[in-house]
Amino acid sequence: MEERHAALMDILCLANRISRECAMLEGVKRSAGVSGVNARILAYHINHEGGEVYQRDLEEEFSIRRSTVSKILGLMEQKGLVRRISVERDARLKRILVTDAARELCQSASSELTAFEVQATRDLNGEEIEALRALLKRIDGALTQ
Repeated sequence: MEERHAALMDILCLANRISRECAMLEGVKRSAGVSGVNARILAYHINHEGGEVYQRDLEEEFSIRRSTVSKILGLMEQKGLVRRISVERDARLKRILVTDAARELCQSASSELTAFEVQATRDLNGEEIEALRALLKRIDGALTQ
């Protein structure tokens, strides 16, 4: 096999292995009934902690229609992951709050992901990790041109 193709195969094999490992970490979310889109919404909210998050923010961020976001949030409320609170200045506007249970779930998933990342990069120093990330960004950039 040509060396250039060998590198591509190495990347594909590693991506598959990382994907399998991350899927096992997903067990925490699945056991709590959290879908992938639920997890992304929770992560978005937690990353915007301190600010207010509204349904329209999610519509814009994820390019999802109002009716779809409304349905997703309704299901997330039933699961105890979020609460929608009317805003005094405009009753049509609903502020979205993440529940403590959702926060704990995100913390647990984040801890598992951090532990996996530490394990996966334990033989690399900080400079090597930066170089790897820079190379991956260059490859991604070449593919998006």
